[in-house]
Amino acid sequence: MAVALTVPAHYQRDTPPSGTNQTWCCWFKINNQPGGDLAFNAIIAQDANANSWINVEVDADAGSTSRITVWANPTAGGDAPRITGPLVDYDEWYFVALVKAGNNYTLYWRHNDDDTLSSTSATWTSTIGTTKIRFGAEHQIDVDTALDGALAHCRIFTSALSASDVLAESNSPTAVAAAWADWPIA
Repeated sequence: MAVALTVPAHYQRDTPPSGTNQTWCCWFKINNQPGGDLAFNAIIAQDANANSWINVEVDADAGSTSRITVWANPTAGGDAPRITGPLVDYDEWYFVALVKAGNNYTLYWRHNDDDTLSSTSATWTSTIGTTKIRFGAEHQIDVDTALDGALAHCRIFTSALSASDVLAESNSPTAVAAAWADWPIA
């Protein structure tokens, strides 16, 4: 199953799977602090129209730092940050995964020099959209939010992977678990 490189420089696949449980993951590197009107770099985004979307992104933080954040607008739930992750350094590789198990979401991450994952969780009611999924752009493809960096080993699973499964995925150039999509994009 192919993913298409689109303009402005992001990867998109239409009609991704929907379900109560899912996992999205990839490696990413940010070149510079996000700029533009919205001041973020989108890593992974799903869209089911204006009132049901989720972004895993790197937001500009205080000073010259940025951090991984999960933003969502659940159906009629309001646009808001749902999970706040770690600060990230520029020109460094990080692995990130968002696991949805029912209404429980867990954000996992690790720096390429780390051997273990860190995580934080939140709960909200949301539907995984079936319109499209993007790697390297937010759900509305705003030019200012296109990724200024690089992606590698982007994957989508139709199950909620465990922490040990996510760690195994972060250590493998190809999917370890049965994946709906496994795009090297290196």
